[in-house]
Amino acid sequence: MNIKAIFIVSIILLYTFNTQAQSLLEDKDVPKIVKDSLNKIYPEIQNPKWFLVKDNYEAVYDTDRAILLTAYGNVIAEMNNVVVDGIPEGILRYFKLNEPNTKLISSRRMVMYEDGRVYYIVNSNKQYYKFNTKGQLLEKADLEK
Repeated sequence: MNIKAIFIVSIILLYTFNTQAQSLLEDKDVPKIVKDSLNKIYPEIQNPKWFLVKDNYEAVYDTDRAILLTAYGNVIAEMNNVVVDGIPEGILRYFKLNEPNTKLISSRRMVMYEDGRVYYIVNSNKQYYKFNTKGQLLEKADLEK
């Protein structure tokens, strides 16, 4: 996956943290191709909650796990919530050294479906951060209100 695509996915994921940007959908409102794709690749996922995130569909299951799919049924990423204390040490070190007064409120582990790359998305009250597994900051942006 190229850098532009990763950036786009990161922006999409930014919106998944902001519940105002998500629209809960009824199962009947999710395109058949999206549901069929999810069922084919992840047959163990039954009755997910569906959200519209920008032009993509997020299937949430097991209360803390999600699959992000395009409107054409292509899987973009798998995500799961991670307790802030459970993120890699390098990320915690970044905040301790660079932003010691920042209070972290949520984090997600994101696995890109296409190539298996892993990223961590961390939110404070005001900002969104994206790290690789080694704790290198890849992106930082203000959260939209």
